[in-house]
Amino acid sequence: MADNNGKTFAADRGKFALSVDPQKAMQEMMATIDALRAIYIEENAALEKSDTRGFMELQERKIDTARQYQSRIAQILERKDEIRAADPALRQSLAAKQDEFTAIAAENIRSLDRVQRGVKRLGDRIMNAARDAAQKDVVNYGKKGVLNKYKGPVSIGVSESA
Repeated sequence: MADNNGKTFAADRGKFALSVDPQKAMQEMMATIDALRAIYIEENAALEKSDTRGFMELQERKIDTARQYQSRIAQILERKDEIRAADPALRQSLAAKQDEFTAIAAENIRSLDRVQRGVKRLGDRIMNAARDAAQKDVVNYGKKGVLNKYKGPVSIGVSESA
């Protein structure tokens, strides 16, 4: 297929190929932005509720839609001259959708960072509790080869004087 300028935008762009018609391509791009924005909103809600199952169920769809978004935005950028010549109202709508999406994406990143910090704090607490438990119930061998309980720090070094 060829557009008005004789450039070819082959259908081999895969399943994410935009329409050759610039107006329709912008509408398809806006639909893609809406789809990814909706997923981010769902993901943010799942993160807010600590809904791990809901969060995980979104990931495959999010990855597919993000790939579609990435492919389509690259196509829009490649066709920027055509897009500039398209309907100004449609271009404004596309720009507005992109701005809304950027805000939701930034919120999503903040939510993911907050969860990541929480998971790190939880991991640190678990490690500290494990260390404390290990310090309280240390077992070692006594002079007679019998296991003794020992309270206090333990060295696991090897004595070379033996």
